[in-house]
Amino acid sequence: MIAELAIYFQAYRTCELLTVSKSGTPIAWPMSGIYQPESDTFLTSTSIGYPQKAHNIRRTPEVALLFSDPTGSGLDAPPQILIQGTASCSDEIETSFAQHAALWRRLLTIQPSSRLYATNLLGWHPMDVFYMRLYITVTPTAVSTRPALEATDKLRIPGSNGLPPGAARRMRPFRSAVLAAVDDGGRPTLIRVIPELREGGLFLPTPADQRLATGPASLLLHRHNDNVGAMRGLVLTGSIDARGDGFRFRADRLIDGQKRLDPVTATRVIRGLRSEARRYLGRRELARPRIPWDEFKAIKAELRAGTVS
Repeated sequence: MIAELAIYFQAYRTCELLTVSKSGTPIAWPMSGIYQPESDTFLTSTSIGYPQKAHNIRRTPEVALLFSDPTGSGLDAPPQILIQGTASCSDEIETSFAQHAALWRRLLTIQPSSRLYATNLLGWHPMDVFYMRLYITVTPTAVSTRPALEATDKLRIPGSNGLPPGAARRMRPFRSAVLAAVDDGGRPTLIRVIPELREGGLFLPTPADQRLATGPASLLLHRHNDNVGAMRGLVLTGSIDARGDGFRFRADRLIDGQKRLDPVTATRVIRGLRSEARRYLGRRELARPRIPWDEFKAIKAELRAGTVS
């Protein structure tokens, strides 16, 4: 069945990747990657400046992927695709672009603005840690599809009752959210929902056949433009319990995600990225890897020339 869905994996610009935190909370973040038909696996990666997904996978390999945001896909209401499976992530830090050329071609194609990164010494120095990568391979064990969600123009969150400070205001510009939870079989799962604010927390209408376990959960809200730019996102962590034709979500924490970056904020983000990368290397007593920028430039040249087969 997976191979039959390959056209959609190619069209979707992003998917949501769920990993389980140390506290046992399922948490999702938007990711981009590739489907590898020769092995029926999915490949993505993260920087050592953002290693939490890698830490989670090494501790708890059960994960989920959801293809549910068709922005930029060129498709009209494509199906949502849920992949449940296991993931692996080596502790090896890889910097070779040529070794994973197919993934980098994909990333540089769907997000043209990323080709501008690291074009000169001013870019190479602050952004080099972004290219110190940890590669994640997801092996599916279950695949299911669901019709596209008819999202609203904007979420109707009229108040902030039961939400962390600032959460209601931050949620309103989004059209829907992705619930990260555990199904009644104990497997991590993802569902795109339209939250409604009700007494006692957020109500999440869900399909009648979707059975979830009461307990830790989170909500991801994210969006991007057709070229995977202008990305915005946030995560609410909390817990769910069944309520009628859906679930009540009680939020306890707002995790700030991608937001509009002014020069000051961008500088802070880069400093944070580099600081986390130093900690990752220091804990493992590893030397700072060298980035083969010539390989990066060669892939960009291929794309400009249209010589990629």
